[in-house]
This record gives sequence, structure tokens and C-alpha cells, in this order.
Amino acid sequence: VKKAEDLIQKTEVYILRFDRYLADLMRLWEEFGRLNHHDDDYEPLSWRLNALNVRLDKSE
Repeated sequence: VKKAEDLIQKTEVYILRFDRYLADLMRLWEEFGRLNHHDDDYEPLSWRLNALNVRLDKSE
């Protein structure tokens, strides 16, 4: 029973992390859609994507 409870808890943590990842990804997608396609607009988006990637790497 203890192993099943641990597995459920770990699964819940992964679901929460995935939910945060999807929320960040959706925000980035919306931001990308609003870009004027100038080089200056891509730098902040690139920075946010890199930050998201670092956060995902840490969660693994």
C-alpha cells in the first residue's frame, strides 16, 4: 500500500509539472502570435524558451 501511495504522489507531482509546462508553452505561443516579426521581438521570446527548458531539465 505504501508503494502505491508513493507512486500516486509522484504521479501527481509530474502532472502538476506538466500542467505548468503546458501553461508556459501556451503563454509563449500567444506571445509568438503577437510578434511583429522584428528581430528585437524574438530575443525576449528566446530567453523565455531557454528559461522554460532549464526548468524542465531540473525537474527530470
